[in-house]
Amino acid sequence: MKRSLILTVLSFLVLAHLGLAQVPQTFSYQGVLRDPGTKEIVPDGDYYVTFSIYDAVGETTPAWTSGSKGVSVTDGVFSVILGQDTSLPESFPSPAWLGIKVKPDTDEMPRIELTAVPYSLNARVVTGVDNFFPGTGRVGIGTPNPQSELHVARGDWILGSSSALPGLGESAWLTSGAGILYDAGGADWAHHFSAYGGGDIARFGTSTGVGLAPDTKVVITNTGDVGIGITTPAFKLDVAGDANIGGAITIPATTRYFSIPAAAFQGGGNVPYIADEDMGSMPYNISAPVHLPHGATIKEFLARVYDGHSTEDITVSLKYAGAFANAYTDIFMITSNWDYGDGSLESTTLDHTVDNVNNVYAVTASWMSPMAPDYAEIKFRNVRITYTVTNPLP
Repeated sequence: MKRSLILTVLSFLVLAHLGLAQVPQTFSYQGVLRDPGTKEIVPDGDYYVTFSIYDAVGETTPAWTSGSKGVSVTDGVFSVILGQDTSLPESFPSPAWLGIKVKPDTDEMPRIELTAVPYSLNARVVTGVDNFFPGTGRVGIGTPNPQSELHVARGDWILGSSSALPGLGESAWLTSGAGILYDAGGADWAHHFSAYGGGDIARFGTSTGVGLAPDTKVVITNTGDVGIGITTPAFKLDVAGDANIGGAITIPATTRYFSIPAAAFQGGGNVPYIADEDMGSMPYNISAPVHLPHGATIKEFLARVYDGHSTEDITVSLKYAGAFANAYTDIFMITSNWDYGDGSLESTTLDHTVDNVNNVYAVTASWMSPMAPDYAEIKFRNVRITYTVTNPLP
């Protein structure tokens, strides 16, 4: 016996409250089932009915179908909840037509156009001329066709703190597969970037258009290296190009060395000036200038000498004098006091800060020249000064 629906009474149980509890993704449908020949209501019992939704009255492929569904009929009246067993499409067709088929019939009854109320299902997928907000997937602001997880096509957008976006806790945040940005989340920081896996913490660059690959100008790697003009920095700060620094550069104290060979020394250097002088029986004096960076700290002094004389010794000193001083002031002075040949005169406990603004520095060596044939028993070889700096520039 062929049956048909000749009366439908629709009641929809859809709550479309965006941002509140989960919206029910179903709607109810009621109708009266009559015998097409006698027009009498069919006997009470269970009937198997298939419900299908199409996006056009003549469409052959449904956008959704319930499959064969058992429906209880009492006094000809039946009521079903569509979408309860088989989920309705996330993007509900517009327009939409409902097709109904009752077993054992193979033909659908005339399709019924659904009215506006079922479209409240689109509360989970809001589509407008400019915006698109699905239940899952990409969100478009200013575009109904987002090309990324969040696609802002025009205008400005701000992600504020918890006072602007209540419910986010201590801070507001944006997340992605590569990192997370916390905004205004603490008393001592405004933004916090974290990288997951092996990705860079942040990249900054330029692009010739929306959606086009950027030309990275600055990168912060997940090891804390910063690259400017380079995407693979090999140092904590790696700059590809010139740098203009307006202030001082401070580095951890770095040890450096200043050596003076014997060839740099010249006679008559016991005072910080040059004048005609009759040496007479005075000791033999030689001196050489010392050029260390301003602000450097002298830590060690080492002079290499030869003393093979039984009675005469060699004295070496590191000195400084003021710009208009008539005498040097010793920083360190030491005498050989041996007669076995080569040896070192040294100190490893110095702590003198170089002041090139007000002082000049020199090393002097003095000894009483032995008479022949012992004149070669005293020899001055060279000097090494160890110092530290905290400024990489001289």
